[in-house]
Amino acid sequence: MDGSRTRRPSLPNPLEPVGYRRDGRPICPILGASSEDDSNKSDGDVGFDGSVTQEDLSWLLAREKTQGGRAAVKKLLGDLGFDNSEALAEFITAKREAEQGALSEVERREQAAEKKLRAAEAREAQAAAREPEGQAWRPGGEGVRAGNPNYPAGGK
Repeated sequence: MDGSRTRRPSLPNPLEPVGYRRDGRPICPILGASSEDDSNKSDGDVGFDGSVTQEDLSWLLAREKTQGGRAAVKKLLGDLGFDNSEALAEFITAKREAEQGALSEVERREQAAEKKLRAAEAREAQAAAREPEGQAWRPGGEGVRAGNPNYPAGGK
């Protein structure tokens, strides 16, 4: 041998892509695991320069995050003994209906009254947040409506 390396015909050329991804990036073969292997060294003839744009990186991270979330939900469903999310939703709905059926009529009325009270308090808080500071009408005629004959206790 003259020291030059001859390539076996069964191995693909590591510098030629074996295919292309949907986004046009080349798929190059992975050869050798040794850092001393010459096929690991780039001659600059490769079509892909190894750089990744911020947009590509953001897209890849978002995809991985979505896949991880789906895997976590699937694992949780499996741990809880459900085949899919619909089965879990059906179980929860049935459980809530059973709990409501077990409540007495008085307890149901108390819960309904508490729910209405919370809703009224939330509406009051929203209304107060929309009114400018110190501008709300008060029964004594204070605020911007004082002096206005169109409002109760207004004009003097």
